[in-house]
Amino acid sequence: MTNLTSNSGTRSRRRDRGGVAALWVVLLIPVVLVAICVAVEVGNLWLARLDLENAVEASALAAVKSWGSGSTTATSRAAGVDYARANTVVGQTISATDFSANHTAPTVPNPNGNLDPVNGNLVFGSVSGSTFSDSTAPGGANDFAVHAQASYSVNSICNTLFGAAVGPFSINADATAGYAVGAGPPQLIRISNPP
Repeated sequence: MTNLTSNSGTRSRRRDRGGVAALWVVLLIPVVLVAICVAVEVGNLWLARLDLENAVEASALAAVKSWGSGSTTATSRAAGVDYARANTVVGQTISATDFSANHTAPTVPNPNGNLDPVNGNLVFGSVSGSTFSDSTAPGGANDFAVHAQASYSVNSICNTLFGAAVGPFSINADATAGYAVGAGPPQLIRISNPP
């Protein structure tokens, strides 16, 4: 009889452990789902930032090449905007409200025609060494330079998980291209004082 009692006790303990395991599974499912959602969101934002960086780099390079090749600032800005808008951010096109030319007529105090030198998407200027100037025209020791910058709103992939609103998220990217006419093609450069 002792064997029957010990077998019955063993089965009872196994059932108890099975109940605990089921409880842990039920408790961990939401944690795992949230972890997966966070990983998906981080990946989506990382890809969106790469897409936006590609757009602003293409824009800066196109604008500075056009400007350094003798085009007007208006024409060069249009080239930069076209290159930016030819790119997508997580499959969405970059619109006119996301990226604009930032142009006004060049004047004596504003030789590069920047409408808003701090917040504009395309800031034309010159670069000497690693110092960018939006108020100095290129020439002499100053090479042509264009600083492109943009912010973009990315919608959340998991915005309806558990009924909680998540996002949208704002991402930013900037790039500066320099062009020393006659010294090779335009290049992406690092500047010490971005606008």
